Amino acid sequence: MSSPPRRTGSSRAGVWYEKRDHLALTRLAEQRRSERGAAAGVAEAVPEEQSGTAGRLLALWRTTLGRTDLGPHVNFFDSGGHSLLGAQLVQRIEKTLGVPVRLTGLFAHPTPLAMAEHLDPDAAPSAPGA
Repeated sequence: MSSPPRRTGSSRAGVWYEKRDHLALTRLAEQRRSERGAAAGVAEAVPEEQSGTAGRLLALWRTTLGRTDLGPHVNFFDSGGHSLLGAQLVQRIEKTLGVPVRLTGLFAHPTPLAMAEHLDPDAAPSAPGA
């Protein structure tokens, strides 16, 4: 007969709290991100037609998130962004492009391309064959 699984952590009012090594988890996540980036050919290249507003926004995404493996279609929040970093990004966009941006705009347009199309609809890349 085997013994029941041993619980680590502590209990308060019958609720178990698991101990986590958050630093180790962060290092592991960064390692896996870099491995995925290397397997995918590092970062997505920004095509020439996206080098304007979308390219500048992509640079701001990369700076704010501290990552170089991001492409123009990457979601800010799926790539480690949160509301506080979002507020910083919105301020950087306003300072760099000189256009007002609301934080809700980042939630509605979370990729560099989507934000570029939102801020400058006339500069949006046209669909092939259009």
